[in-house]
Formats: sequence, C-alpha cells, structure tokens
Amino acid sequence: MLRQTVYKINNKEISVAVGSNLANLLTDFLSKKRHGKLFLLSNETVFPLWGNKIYKVLKDKFGVVGKIIVADGEQYKNFEIIESILKQLILEGADRTSILITIGGGVITDIGGFAASIFLRGIPVIHYPTTLLAQVDAAIGGKTGVDFYGFKNMVGSFYQPDAIFCDTETLSTLAAGQMSNGMAEIIKYALIGNEEIYKILKNNNSDSIAKASIIEDLIWKSMDTKFNIVAADEKESGKRILLNFGHTFGHAVESASRFSLLHGQAIAIGMAFAYFYSEMRGYATKIRFEQVNRLIGRYGLKTTVPHSIKINDIFTFMAKDKKRSHGNLRFIFAKNMGVAVEKAYDVKDAIDKFMDMG
Repeated sequence: MLRQTVYKINNKEISVAVGSNLANLLTDFLSKKRHGKLFLLSNETVFPLWGNKIYKVLKDKFGVVGKIIVADGEQYKNFEIIESILKQLILEGADRTSILITIGGGVITDIGGFAASIFLRGIPVIHYPTTLLAQVDAAIGGKTGVDFYGFKNMVGSFYQPDAIFCDTETLSTLAAGQMSNGMAEIIKYALIGNEEIYKILKNNNSDSIAKASIIEDLIWKSMDTKFNIVAADEKESGKRILLNFGHTFGHAVESASRFSLLHGQAIAIGMAFAYFYSEMRGYATKIRFEQVNRLIGRYGLKTTVPHSIKINDIFTFMAKDKKRSHGNLRFIFAKNMGVAVEKAYDVKDAIDKFMDMG
C-alpha cells in the first residue's frame, strides 16, 4: 500500500513515500520540479540490482542522466570518495540546477547528502534508500558525512533532502544480516518511547515482520517518529539527541571493530549496554534489561561485545564521541519506555562489567 506525506523541517518541505515499485513516482516528482541535469549516485553492488533499472526510467523520461558509481562499503566512506563524486559532477557539467539522486544504503545516502551539501554550496538531493537501515534511519533527518581518522561520522553537515522514496521491493535483495541490521534502529524507536512500534515488535519475530504489510507499517512509523523529533530539533541542540540512544557505546564498538561489525549490530550492543548501565545507575530494573535483551535477540541481533574487540579501543573512541559537552560525555540512559540524558559517571567500570558478561 502506497503511503505519502510531506514533512516540514524549518522552511524545508520534504516529500516522502513508502511502498513498492516507486521508480515512476520518482519521475512524477521530478517532472513537477524545474531542474537541470540529473545525476544518479549508487555503488557497485546496488547499481546492477536496482540502480540500473531506475537509471533507465530516468533516462527514458529526461534524456541524459549522469551516472556515478562508487565502491561499496563503510571503508570507502571518506574524503577520497567525496572528492571523486565532486570531480565527476564538475566534469559532467553539473550546476546549481542539477539534482543528485542517491540509490543505495546508509553509506550512499550519507556521502551523497554530504557531496550535495558542499557542491556549489548546495544542490538538491533525493534519496532512494535500498536497505532497511537507510529507509528507517540513515536517509532521514538530514545528517550527512564521512568517517574520519577511524571515527564514525566525524565530519559532515546537516542537509535535508527534497524527497525520500522508500521502495520496499529493494529489501528483497538484501544480503544476509541486513534486515537485522535495520531492525536495530526500529527497536531503538520502540525503546525511546514509540509504544505502537514496541507492540508490533513484541507480537512478532524475524519471520513474521517480513510480511509486506508489517514491514511497511514499521518503516512508516519509524520514519514518522524520526521526522517529528527532527522537526522539533534539526541540529541536535536538545530533543534530537534522544535518537542517539545506544549510539554512544555502539559507535565506539563499531569503530573499534574497524567497521567489521554492521552498524545495526553495533547499535544493538549499544542499546544493551545502555540498559545495563542504566540498571547500574538506578534508572532501569534488571527485569527490564533482560526483557530488552530478549527483544533484541528475537530479531537476530547479539547483545554482547565480540571477544576480538579490545576494551581500550572502546574507551578511545568513546572519548571522542560527538555528544560530549564542555569535555563531559553526555550519555543517554534508559528509563522504562523512554530515555534521559545525563553526564556519564564511572562509565569505565560499567564497560568492564558489561564486557565480562560476553
């Protein structure tokens, strides 16, 4: 079932759609806009699966379309890839009327959004996310960027897309583990207070949520949750920090793994640690910690840190966390069906004890 709406963040209107086979809806949207040359950004994995199909639809409708295909993987989310995208835009005649269309997962939406934000001081970008993680999180909210010096998303910008098209057909070709990767962020929305999502997750499992009607509903509710938070606080000066629940420790684990762990798996571990730390601090009960661990495990995600990851590396990456304020680490604690942001105390002791559980 096709669902569409328009969100407004500050003065920016963002059209969104969730459904199947949305390529023609994309061309309809573009037909209503005055634009110059279109450019499609994808990677070597996604382009043969979905990018080429959309490229042909765009080319049939609009004539010449630029095609930028980059390597696939978090390890390529760096300044070198941004430079290559900008270079191709320049060489192929992009100008301020051009539109960049990203087709891929979170790495593609992140680097595409960042490149669009700095090219000629900003050209429009449209996201056509092809992974569950990108559809419920990475493509939404306007955060763009690259990893730098081994640190996750250390350099970037806030830059809202003109539209997001979440085509559920693209989920049919996801590699093993990618559905669970996206489920981590959906679980996060439930744990920070969306009781409707929590109820759906509690009443289903990895097999049953694969039904089109259920996954579309989860994508729609997740998107709505994030958009409403971002609309209230676009640049993370207040409420938006709640979206980082599980990310302080999760990002550190992901970086310490040298990105061998999928983002969602790292965030699942981060959420488990957040509940463990919250229990230590008296914010949450042990029963609630165990309930959350079972919920995470139900969707194919682990809740303990792999033995190959060194605790000192986790400390190093947490020390550079972007949620620091005045030199202090702000941590997002769990409080029943919600969260609280507080200064972190004795976090090293908490990490020691949590990793001993693994």
